Amino acid sequence: MSENRVKHGDSRTMNFAAKDLPKDVSLCLMFTPIAEGELSKDMLPNCWKVLKLKAGITAGENQNAKVVYTADTGLLVPQVDSGSVISSGIARRCQTGERCELKTDEHGDNYLEAAGKGTKDVIQCKVDTEYPASVAFGIFNTEGTKLDPFCTWKDVAKGNNLSIKVDPTLKIYALSDYKSTRVVTSDLQNDALIEQNIFHLPPQSEFKVSVDHNSHAIKVEKVNKW
Repeated sequence: MSENRVKHGDSRTMNFAAKDLPKDVSLCLMFTPIAEGELSKDMLPNCWKVLKLKAGITAGENQNAKVVYTADTGLLVPQVDSGSVISSGIARRCQTGERCELKTDEHGDNYLEAAGKGTKDVIQCKVDTEYPASVAFGIFNTEGTKLDPFCTWKDVAKGNNLSIKVDPTLKIYALSDYKSTRVVTSDLQNDALIEQNIFHLPPQSEFKVSVDHNSHAIKVEKVNKW
């Protein structure tokens, strides 16, 4: 196993709690662009997670939604269906200091080779396909069975190298028309409710979700306890 493989202590668990909500709340969690170099401008962020908290829960009772940033990073060949990324083939683990190569097989399908040694402090993907190709970057879920994309590159030309520095800043928006893995293709009109470097959080953190009863504005606040 590579010395750069993820350590258990790199993961972050975030619990979102709400009670007595006067209306349903949908939160979209996504990360700011984390690519480096010229190709960073061609990167599109994905909605990482969507949390749905309901109004009408019994007064005084908490409802909770938990998300886990595993730090188990990887790449995949994406397909986009109705604006959302779905996996095509096998996602490959690729950690800081490693590099994957994206190639085309004899059937004309793109695939990722297993990660090998790369450049210190970044994750790389070399594109060596017959035609311009798409690549997605993200983390595996807690079971290690599925890669949740953070960002997607479309139509990357052969010979290019993607370079990713993993220092992700989490942004949380109140959005009702997004679902997990959806590609965000336009600027969001809403301001972020939270903007937080994920590695500046403790291993376990709590967030309080509330709605102002006068303005109906949604708030997300980091708290030590409820």
